Amino acid sequence: MNKPQRSISPKIAFHLHRWHRRFGVISALFILLLSITGILLQHPEGFGLTKSKVEQQWLLKSYGIDLPKVDEGFKFKQRYITQIDDVIFLDDSKLANFSDKIIAAAPTGEWWFVAGTESILLFTSTDELIDKISYPLLIETPVTQISSSGSMVVVKAQNGFFQISKDWDKANTINFIREPSWILAESLPQELAQQIQYSFRSQQLNWERVVLDLHSGRLLGQWGPWLMDLMAALFIILAISGIWLWSRKKRW
Repeated sequence: MNKPQRSISPKIAFHLHRWHRRFGVISALFILLLSITGILLQHPEGFGLTKSKVEQQWLLKSYGIDLPKVDEGFKFKQRYITQIDDVIFLDDSKLANFSDKIIAAAPTGEWWFVAGTESILLFTSTDELIDKISYPLLIETPVTQISSSGSMVVVKAQNGFFQISKDWDKANTINFIREPSWILAESLPQELAQQIQYSFRSQQLNWERVVLDLHSGRLLGQWGPWLMDLMAALFIILAISGIWLWSRKKRW
């Protein structure tokens, strides 16, 4: 003979329901957060997360991205060329990536150039990158100084002084009684230096990374992932308690 199944106490059922609802409200906020961030991460290109850079300084600071040091640049035509790490800026806008240390920037004929110790970047008058070229074979790098006057470009290399041809593919040895005026870096205006710092800083973080860290909890610091684990455990408890309450509903 089967024993009658003991029904749940109405008082216990009441408290279980109350706590189930409370936990449900809390978990709903996290479910909403995870759902939204999950959708965004499924389509990062469509939402522009990969290309959109973070400009909020407090958020960049929370990631430990400090303002870089920049106080000098090469001036020509009332504009400044500066370099931070491997990024070159034209005024406060990113111009190109360049791993060489820049030593000069100047116009030459129809073009203008940014010279590094090992290679040269050529740009059109509208600031479009034409090509990255190496110094002619006769020149032993690293190049240390450059002088430019019109279409005439003279470089100081490890093995002497050279004049580079207009096509940048040949070099001729040249001797001086007195060295030319080398292109030198100048101090940046304080306002421009700050703008370049902020511009570079914003290039280091995009919104895809922020949303990913928000989804995983890492945005909240070292305890963030543990909080997400705790919420995952709460979801499990809610699922189990919900099923159990539903299965016992007819008996109390």
